[in-house]
Amino acid sequence: MATKYSRKAVIAVTAIFSAPFFGLFAFSRSFIESIIFMFLSNAILNLSWPSFQDLMMELTPSRRRGLMNGLSATSFWIGMTIGSAVSGVLWEGFGMFFPYYVSAIAVLLSAIPTIFLREEAGRKRLNKPLSF
Repeated sequence: MATKYSRKAVIAVTAIFSAPFFGLFAFSRSFIESIIFMFLSNAILNLSWPSFQDLMMELTPSRRRGLMNGLSATSFWIGMTIGSAVSGVLWEGFGMFFPYYVSAIAVLLSAIPTIFLREEAGRKRLNKPLSF
C-alpha cells in the first residue's frame, strides 16, 4: 500500500480504521467476538508497520538509525507495560468498558502526529515487485 499511496496516509488510515474495533471489543458478548474484534484492531493497525519503519529510517540520519530503532522499540514496550497498568486502574475505577474506550481514543489520536511528518518529495517508489 505504501508504494501506491504515501506512507503517512497508510499510517493515519490504519490507525483510524483500527480504533473502532478497540471500542467494539468492549461490547463483545462472547469470547469469540472479543477475539475477532481484538484481532481486527491489531491486524489493521499492524498494516502500518512497514510504512512506519520505512518513514522512520528515511527521517533518521544513517548514523542514528540504531538509536532510533532502540528508542522506538523501548517506547513501544514501555507503552505496553504502562498501558496494562493504567488499564487495570481504569477498569477498577470506571468499569470494565472504560479502558477499551480510552484505547480507541488513544489509537485515533495517534493518527494526528502523522500529519506533521515530512516525506521526501523526490523519493523514487518501487511500483513493481522485488525480484531476488
